[in-house]
Amino acid sequence: MIIRSFIADSVSAALKDVRAEMGGDAVVLKTRKVTGGGGIPEFEVTACLDKPTAAQAEKVLRNDNSRLPQSVTAVAEAPAAEVSFETPVEESQASVSINATVADTSALEERLTEMDAKIDQILLKDNLATAGVSLRLGAIASAVTAMRSADVPEQFIATFFNTLRENHVDTDITEDLVRNELTNKISDYIESESAFAAGDRVVVMGPAGSGKTSTVGKLASSLVMQRKAAIKLMTLDSYKVGALDEIESYGDMLGITVADPTILLAQEPSTENNGDNDKVLLVDTGALVLDDERIAGMKEQLDRIKPTHRLVVISTMIRSTDIERICKRIESLEPTALVFSMTDLTDCWGAMITAAEATGLKIVLTADSSSGTGQLRTPDASEITTRILGEEVNNG
Repeated sequence: MIIRSFIADSVSAALKDVRAEMGGDAVVLKTRKVTGGGGIPEFEVTACLDKPTAAQAEKVLRNDNSRLPQSVTAVAEAPAAEVSFETPVEESQASVSINATVADTSALEERLTEMDAKIDQILLKDNLATAGVSLRLGAIASAVTAMRSADVPEQFIATFFNTLRENHVDTDITEDLVRNELTNKISDYIESESAFAAGDRVVVMGPAGSGKTSTVGKLASSLVMQRKAAIKLMTLDSYKVGALDEIESYGDMLGITVADPTILLAQEPSTENNGDNDKVLLVDTGALVLDDERIAGMKEQLDRIKPTHRLVVISTMIRSTDIERICKRIESLEPTALVFSMTDLTDCWGAMITAAEATGLKIVLTADSSSGTGQLRTPDASEITTRILGEEVNNG
């Protein structure tokens, strides 16, 4: 279904625009008098196409001059489901019922576009209660707005709410339910314990500026100070000026050895790991760049080192669209887990969902800004939900 509003200096002129843009199958929902620029009276006609053809939809959306705010289209792969939104509004306005059958991605895209337009229209009023909107729609509207602001992927948002409405009666969908279901979903992305044992070889990789070296330092500090583990440091970064000095500074502070990578890189990939089986080896790497040759070179290095863990460090400051590209390009490096840094610099934690969805990997650690040797933390699903949706609000 497509809903459009047309404004002209007379009802007949507006109806002519309706026929020209939407065709003879359009149904007029309401007509009202409005005030145009300079106080000149105008007329607004709102019409809809129940089942537009692809050509009609393309034409209407391309030429849309509706007064309703435009919204970002959400796309998701979702199973077929009957979806119905009924929103009571003031008696002076027509009640709009939006019904769509979600049979494929295109149908879900259309349904969410319609829902967005209606939500945006209602939110223009002072508050949802005055507009007579049900608690269900209010909970969905506020959550969708918050998730988009937090850079949560549109596909995730669409699938999440589609599943929510399949599993719950509409009148039961409250802010608390949305928050609890999102927390449960995020819990699936988290590894509750990150244990490293003697003999492990932990490689830390990620884009430039994501906090790889700082993560190595924080992890080293945690293993030495809290777990009393024996560790050794190493860097493979031959690009960044001062990379070795930075790693050596952590070694000096913690009183641990910084190993020369030459021996490990010289061994054949088929060679068994030997030596230092009583220590955890932490390996920093050069910045990941979207260059096939550089990635191939790093893969060869990793194949020789034979890591037991391959941690990808991603800054929460990176946009979700960039994270998707990064995750796709590093599949050949066979990452095993995710670490998120700079969590204190933004509330846009949608990046965590993006990376977990794109890679299928668990989030094992989070960290604040990449300075010093501060602690790494085990991620908490309820905290991530709160940072995405904002502070909890009492519905009572």
